Amino acid sequence: MKRAAIFLAAILGGLRTFAAPPDLTPTTTAVLNPVAEGRQLAERLRSSGPAENSEFHGTLIIRRRGTQTNRVPVHSTITTSTTNWQVTYQTTATTATPVEKLTIIRAPGCANEYWFSRATNPPAALPAGQADAPFAGSDFLLSDLALEFLHWPGQKLIKHEMRRGRSCRVLESVNPNPGTNGYARLLSWIDVETDGILRAEAYDQRTNLVKEFLVGPVKKVNGQWQLQDMKMILPKTRHETELQFDLDRK
Repeated sequence: MKRAAIFLAAILGGLRTFAAPPDLTPTTTAVLNPVAEGRQLAERLRSSGPAENSEFHGTLIIRRRGTQTNRVPVHSTITTSTTNWQVTYQTTATTATPVEKLTIIRAPGCANEYWFSRATNPPAALPAGQADAPFAGSDFLLSDLALEFLHWPGQKLIKHEMRRGRSCRVLESVNPNPGTNGYARLLSWIDVETDGILRAEAYDQRTNLVKEFLVGPVKKVNGQWQLQDMKMILPKTRHETELQFDLDRK
């Protein structure tokens, strides 16, 4: 299988990213029909699968204030078929975390399917309502890795905005029944040209910002632009998980 090149491979289920300059002052334009356009955008994104099989190797770097940084190796694959695509993440055990394996089955017009196992336990089906749990002790939830927010009933395109020199659509997704660890509202900045997610902000039921997702820089490897890393940040606690991609690994 080929490695993921300039798109986010398994972490965003095949959505692409690109070489982007540093953040600039955002400029915005209004949306004529926010609800209709938001629903259409969410439908297109959750139905857009990868064109081919791919894989990546990387490391989850989990940073907590006052504690030792934990590094968890992770291997991810995307496998496509005529009816669906599967995204699998498998970690290597460390002194702090056991082996974990998550498989997400995605198909146009269908809810996400989750299969999860930890340590020596066999894989078991996991309802979407139980997917708001950390993956390998990181700040990424299982539901984050599946882009579960695109399946929420409330979808609204609230504005067009320039971010990092790119024209973006800003999608507001609202979850009417957030669980204990879930989000009530999520804003995502989606590149107009590539449909790649540049940034996302997650809020709780009290409208507090609880997480920020940021796409990092890119590097040219063998003539192709490839993403170097991405981060999930918790502003309140300053906890952070960085996913670094091993671009030199074949």
